Amino acid sequence: MKNWKTECKYIAGPITHGNTIENIHRAIMVGEFYYLQGYVSYVPHLFYRWEEMYPKPYEDLIHIGMSILSRFKAGDELVRLPGYSPGADREVEYVLKELDGIDVKIMTSIDCEEVEECLGESFEYISPVPDKLNKNNSLTV
Repeated sequence: MKNWKTECKYIAGPITHGNTIENIHRAIMVGEFYYLQGYVSYVPHLFYRWEEMYPKPYEDLIHIGMSILSRFKAGDELVRLPGYSPGADREVEYVLKELDGIDVKIMTSIDCEEVEECLGESFEYISPVPDKLNKNNSLTV
């Protein structure tokens, strides 16, 4: 039986900007990385197929993500994957401004290497998230 941790991870990052299949693969890799450590991982990228079959307005998809995040509790974390993503940027901003106790982790190249080593497959590091980072590699608003 798995030794589950109580904290959850919300994986935020590019979906349709760049190569959609690679973006989804990267998000699933990060979700799997945390799953293997005992965390419950939420990967909104998996909604892509649902939305592809039954199209929805972009703002509805953002609303779904924000609704999931609003259920997170202190100690849970949003993990921001590298790469351009206005939706992920909005999720980060929402967490930082509206949700007390929810951490934001900005993945670095070192984090990507950890994922690669753990899973034994390549995690193409795109580019850093172009936001303001403090000395703890967390966003500041």
